[in-house]
Amino acid sequence: MEVHFVFRKSEGQACTHDQYLVIGQRIKEGDSNAELDKIFGEQIQLPTRYYPFPMVSQFTISNVLKNANEASYRYLGSLTAPAELGCTPPGNPIEQLASGYFPEVVLWVVLQPTLQMSKAQIAHFQALFPNGDARGPQAIKSRSVVKTKQFDPP
Repeated sequence: MEVHFVFRKSEGQACTHDQYLVIGQRIKEGDSNAELDKIFGEQIQLPTRYYPFPMVSQFTISNVLKNANEASYRYLGSLTAPAELGCTPPGNPIEQLASGYFPEVVLWVVLQPTLQMSKAQIAHFQALFPNGDARGPQAIKSRSVVKTKQFDPP
C-alpha cells in the first residue's frame, strides 16, 4: 500500500504543472500507526459512498511523514484516483477510473522510507476499498525520475 497526501495551490490556473503536489510513502504491515488510526482505525465508521469523503479532525501530517527529510523520488505525473480538477471530463469517479484520463499535472515526491500499519488498519482500508482506490502503475514514457540524496541538516 501507499499513502498519498495531495496539496493544491489556492490560486492559479487549474491543471498546470505547478498546481498540485503529492507526497507519497509506501506502507508495509507492522506496528500500528497512531496517526493513521484516525483514518483507518477499527473505531472509524466506514463511509457508504465514494463522495463526499468524511472529514478527519485532529490529524497531524508531520506525525505520519516523520522521515520526510530522507531520500525521495521526484517526477511529474498524474493523480492516481478520481478527482475534480477542472479539466477532467465530467462523470462519476467509476467512469473516470474506467476512462483512464488523468491529466499529468502533479509534482510527485515519494519518500523512500516505508511507514508501518497494523494488520487491522490495513484490513480496515481494504474493507473501505475492496477493489483498491486507484489505477495501477503507469508506463514511465518520457518522464524522468530523480532520486534525492539524504538531507543533511546544517
